[in-house]
Amino acid sequence: MLNFRALLVFLAITVSLGLAGQLTPGTITISGNSTICSGSTHGVLTSAVPTNTTGNVTYQWTSSSAENGTYSNVSSTGLTFSPSTNITSDIYYKLEATDDNGTVASAAFAVLVHDAPTINISSSPSGNVPPGASVSLSALLTNIPSGYNYTYLWSTGGTSNTETVTPSSTTSYTVTATDQYTCGTAASASVTVTALSGGQIASADLTVCTGDAPGAMTSTSGASGGTGSGYTYQWEKSTTSNSSGFADITGATSATYTFSNVISQTTWVRRKATNAGVDAYSNVLQFTIDALPSAAATASPSTVVSGGSSDLLATGGTS
Repeated sequence: MLNFRALLVFLAITVSLGLAGQLTPGTITISGNSTICSGSTHGVLTSAVPTNTTGNVTYQWTSSSAENGTYSNVSSTGLTFSPSTNITSDIYYKLEATDDNGTVASAAFAVLVHDAPTINISSSPSGNVPPGASVSLSALLTNIPSGYNYTYLWSTGGTSNTETVTPSSTTSYTVTATDQYTCGTAASASVTVTALSGGQIASADLTVCTGDAPGAMTSTSGASGGTGSGYTYQWEKSTTSNSSGFADITGATSATYTFSNVISQTTWVRRKATNAGVDAYSNVLQFTIDALPSAAATASPSTVVSGGSSDLLATGGTS
């Protein structure tokens, strides 16, 4: 009986010493974010020094694609691990420490990878625009991970998800959306600028008699360019010159116009075409007044007897 008790005491001491001698692995930390952009490299992993070790201690870093999966060795055998390759999916690391009592692995440390959302640019108006047209660009993000916030930066310097531009020629614009982990995604869009033409107008007669109106004016060609559609018209007139003093003619908003008001002085007429907020002008028609001639008549002789005759001579005017 005494020998049996001695054996139990020996076993208890052996078990107790074994547990007391098992090392305690250190905690792993990372320099930088543990959530990174797909296709990038994470920071350096560092493990605290294990405690309760016995004898010489060696280390081996391991990794796995699943927290509870199979871990494989990576090329680091110290307390730190510096990755040399970019990663595109979540990865888990453990540090195995081996001393005289065996090998113990640390808790898994996760480096999480998120894919960038999809970004597109929409424009309004879409398609071609005339030079100087105001175009609203909007950055549209889809497949955004939950809890992620984004800031924007346009090639023009704008920092909102929308940007208004007024290009004078065809221009490409880029926007980059960046999340709180400094992961960015970018998109570009081109705004095509097409020159806007006001078209051509004509009139059958540019010389107007005193007391008359210029009459019908035709469109030999309509407005073109710009967005390619949606043109509006406004006829204008001036009595100052062919380049200044123009004012709208009330109600004259068609491609053609009949000038029914009498004019009494030289008058210039043009047609304004508007497209996407941009104006273009036709050629200018100049209507000139042809004043009525003055005429006079003289009689020879100027006095005649009853039943006599006299010659009348007309002067002035044209024949």
